[in-house]
Amino acid sequence: MSPEMGVQIGIQAFITTVSIGAAWVALQVRLTRLETQVAHIISTLDGQQQEVRRIEQRLGKLENKVSALEAIIQR
Repeated sequence: MSPEMGVQIGIQAFITTVSIGAAWVALQVRLTRLETQVAHIISTLDGQQQEVRRIEQRLGKLENKVSALEAIIQR
């Protein structure tokens, strides 16, 4: 292999390494963004789940009141 060919191969290897490195950084940035979005979605769903529990509790109380009223009416 001639010295010129070795330099050319070295330059190509360097460019390839830099390109792979840049792609890796871009993937890491995208992964971080996705992780942040997932955390936000989980937080939102947790909040909605708590609200559903509160609504179910209120509904249960209302059902009990309706049952009590029905019992009074039937007497």
